[in-house]
Amino acid sequence: MIPGSFYRSVTILFLLLLALVPMSAQEAMYEDFSQVQGVFWINRSHVNAWNISLPDQNLDYRADEEYIIDLLELARQWFSGMIYGYRFEYTPSDQARQVEEYFLLEPIHEIPWGTPGLGYTGYFEANEKIEMGFRYFTADYEQARLRGWRSVRLANAAGQASTRDRTDLASREESFDEAVKQALRNYFRAVVPNKPRLITGTLALEEMPRSFADGGMVHTNVRISIDVGEVLAWDSF
Repeated sequence: MIPGSFYRSVTILFLLLLALVPMSAQEAMYEDFSQVQGVFWINRSHVNAWNISLPDQNLDYRADEEYIIDLLELARQWFSGMIYGYRFEYTPSDQARQVEEYFLLEPIHEIPWGTPGLGYTGYFEANEKIEMGFRYFTADYEQARLRGWRSVRLANAAGQASTRDRTDLASREESFDEAVKQALRNYFRAVVPNKPRLITGTLALEEMPRSFADGGMVHTNVRISIDVGEVLAWDSF
């Protein structure tokens, strides 16, 4: 019979080893959609750009409270993007018609700040980079939305973008928006032969975006599901 002290020692060792592993490998969505998780990073050189109060479940966790606020806000935005999605409008640039590119992306709905289901799961720090894990327990109606976004009738696309890193989280938003726009461009270029006047619809994140900073740039990769609304041609006006 193995003594209980052995199990306790093994458990402690496992937890110590887990703490040394970067949390980027711990992102997940449960198969029943009851929970979504993600890992979010920030460099210490980045400053707080949100100016939003922190929910009670995360108060006083670390001295770097402003970084926790930043990362929790990003988690709230991207979890909402997976569950509720975004509305979009897009007009590609057209030199022949002297039309500039137009892109609008706005959340359909967002998880409210202070929601009990949104919380912290872990912390990892190395080389002036902070990673924090967050998870969100979904309600039944949110699980239904997640299933709906994974319908076979919806189109899928991927996009990537690199934008200038101004060492604030607004840079992350700009890189994310550009990556989503590129995903839409990649899809519609393949299915719409002539440049349209306007494309509208909704979309959602299939998974957590992949984002990192390097060489003064923020690089972001996204995968999205697209529910096309209207594709309006120039000759329809």
